[in-house]
Amino acid sequence: MTFNLQAVCKGNSLQLEHPIDVPPDTPVRVIVFTDDEREEWLKFSSEGLAGAYGDNEPEYSFADVIK
Repeated sequence: MTFNLQAVCKGNSLQLEHPIDVPPDTPVRVIVFTDDEREEWLKFSSEGLAGAYGDNEPEYSFADVIK
């Protein structure tokens, strides 16, 4: 189960902007990005995808994929 949540830092804790439906005591992993860092990461990842799926990328057949 994966969520993309918005939160605000309140002192030493994070406060979610909306409640989530997760059972009590469920371990979770939190990765913190500021809005600026998130935009940079989105730009970087979209450039990588554009290179991987660009016009110069060859078409692969099913037989190529299952080798």
